[in-house]
Amino acid sequence: MFKNSKSSQAFGKALHTFGMVLLIIIALPIYVLLELCKMEKRR
Repeated sequence: MFKNSKSSQAFGKALHTFGMVLLIIIALPIYVLLELCKMEKRR
């Protein structure tokens, strides 16, 4: 509908930022759980 317009660029940027935030929110707890499992195994 509005390709190459400012609104579509802004939407793309917002979507990219949202994706990065979502990735961090999902990846961080998994990383923490893996690190905790490693610590438990070391003891």
